[in-house]
Amino acid sequence: MPEPRTAVRTRERHTAVHELVEQGWTIAAISQQLGLSRTTVRKFRKATTAEELINAPAPVSPDRLRSSSPRSSARFRSTAGGRDFGEGADAGVLVRGAPDQAELRRRQVVDRDEHQVGTGY
Repeated sequence: MPEPRTAVRTRERHTAVHELVEQGWTIAAISQQLGLSRTTVRKFRKATTAEELINAPAPVSPDRLRSSSPRSSARFRSTAGGRDFGEGADAGVLVRGAPDQAELRRRQVVDRDEHQVGTGY
């Protein structure tokens, strides 16, 4: 069975990166020369063999490990009429626009109207 193209390309890139590193090239120069991101060049430089890269599990971004970023949390709270429903099942249902969305919108309108009456607007 022939080797996957990605494995062949990874070996070629690993060799090229290490050759340029040995010649004293900077990460930025290697990145520009090979058309790779600086992060990719660093990853290839760090790996002692191409097999480390080929057999490595796909990395998981720290952002994906967090349940939500502060920005999305703020957006969720604003769509929830200012209420923080937390990260439970209810929060997921409300964000995805399940049938409770109509009730949530009604609550937002009521909260807004109450706020306007109380502040004189």
